[in-house]
Amino acid sequence: MNQSSITGLVAFQTILRLIKPVNGSTKLWLKLGHNRFVVGDYTEDGHYSIWETRLTDPDNTKSRIFTKQHPDAWEFISNWAKQNDGGVFYIPTQPQGLPIKEDIAVSDDIAAELDEGTAQEQWEKIKEFVKISGLKPAFVFFSGSKSYHAHFKGTEHLPITQRTYLTQLLCIGLNSDYAIANPHQPMRIAGFYRREKGREQTLEYYSEARYTYEEFIAGFRAYFEVKGIPFPEEIS
Repeated sequence: MNQSSITGLVAFQTILRLIKPVNGSTKLWLKLGHNRFVVGDYTEDGHYSIWETRLTDPDNTKSRIFTKQHPDAWEFISNWAKQNDGGVFYIPTQPQGLPIKEDIAVSDDIAAELDEGTAQEQWEKIKEFVKISGLKPAFVFFSGSKSYHAHFKGTEHLPITQRTYLTQLLCIGLNSDYAIANPHQPMRIAGFYRREKGREQTLEYYSEARYTYEEFIAGFRAYFEVKGIPFPEEIS
């Protein structure tokens, strides 16, 4: 794994190119800061139309409505990130309705957010996982603060129960944040400035690698065995 920081529009475009539509749908939800969700049908150039949204009832996650449209997602989001704290996130599982778990039936994204240790130690842990398991990430992001986020991709969009199990296994193996296993969990996306940290969220690595469910299981078993971690057949 050769590390190379890719920034700005090129980083965003690379991610959009590697994301596969869900049953032909290119709907993609992003979150700006802590509570501002935007959505649009993405195109690989990043210059697609995007809608701002809001909840009409703060206690009802299904009360979200579209409010204002922007003709260029990249221009709007990148300008927002330069002027506001919080950074930019996306929902890797690509909800096909609202950004809630009920609207996520399948996903090809298996991710982990490393927090412990230095950035270099986290990078070495990812490299070790790749070497032992034989599984390469589709992309690795730097959060703009102190952590790396590794995303692995399936050859198809798996039932969400299988995707969640694989994500839990990855989190156990890399000793990372278990919240990532939540189907509707937003994660940071590369290409945008994180103003409160004074740094950009960057794309540090990407590949065309994709794996079947069986290949993921075989890779995780190999890693767990070498590391002496009991392999859980089921996770509640």
